[in-house]
Amino acid sequence: MERAEGSIRNYFLSRKKRLALSVAALTALLTVSLILNLSLGPTIRTPQDVILSSLRGDPVASYRVWRAASAALAGAALAASGLLVQAATRNPIADPYILGISSGALFAVTLTFIKELPAGFAVRPPAAAVGGIAAYLATHILAKRAGYSPPALALSGIAVGVVFSAASLLPLYISFFDAQKVLQWFFGSFITSSPETVAGALAAASLSIGAAAILGNELTVTKVSDSVLAAEGGRPHRVRAAASLAAAVSASLTVAWFGVVGFVGLAAPHIGKRAVRSGHVPLLLIPSALAGSIITVSADTVAKSAFPPMDIPVNIIIMLVGGPALASAIISMAKESIT
Repeated sequence: MERAEGSIRNYFLSRKKRLALSVAALTALLTVSLILNLSLGPTIRTPQDVILSSLRGDPVASYRVWRAASAALAGAALAASGLLVQAATRNPIADPYILGISSGALFAVTLTFIKELPAGFAVRPPAAAVGGIAAYLATHILAKRAGYSPPALALSGIAVGVVFSAASLLPLYISFFDAQKVLQWFFGSFITSSPETVAGALAAASLSIGAAAILGNELTVTKVSDSVLAAEGGRPHRVRAAASLAAAVSASLTVAWFGVVGFVGLAAPHIGKRAVRSGHVPLLLIPSALAGSIITVSADTVAKSAFPPMDIPVNIIIMLVGGPALASAIISMAKESIT
């Protein structure tokens, strides 16, 4: 017994050391990413100049700061949402984009564009949350009819996402309003960043990160067996429902402010898992959130500076990372099933 307890202590000590090293390395990478994001654009400026000018009220410099902050917070929110979804569904290839949440939220947001609603910034977030939750429920209903295996869940989400994505484009043809606005949300962008979007992204990140922190230990147990958590007095179904709801709402809020930003929720948790070499949700949370921020900030830097003055949709850049991440996750899942 003492030998077993000693092995467990050594295991967690080694994981904590890897966690500290991983957080330090990812924090350094995020710092570099933010410096580049602040510096690059139509004109090149030093980050010190941008920050000081922003404090003096320079609107251009302030915009750069708001945009960098929005990208970082949105990435953290999506990463934590992906971690919650993967743990709740026991599916390593699940994320808000693949499960149709982002597309459902996008569809709800496009409906708010049909009428030029007053205070649109107040209408979009609740609409997106309703759409994202509806799409998530539809995905699970379809997956249950197909056997509820990890591949069935992923394919059900893709099917639901395709339907909602197509429906999101219908307003372009049946209503007369700014089509560019819909396309911007469809492809994802941080171009509309402002103090309001920073506040919205902060709310989304706080929700998903807070839920992962609170539910992390129970989610880690349910990844092994629901019966173990039930034997300890827990309620696995409620834990999964709470985690899924928090993930769906958080991811939907990012869609309300920035449009569809896919694959961050898939890639970031896998980066965190490889860094820490552990499946414990509490240990993965901070590295995953940092990795998500690095992905979105770096992608936004490329999007706004690769072909100036053109601003490329950020989702195009991120999908170049998400594709290999999905392939890696599928290969890992296949290897685990063999062993």
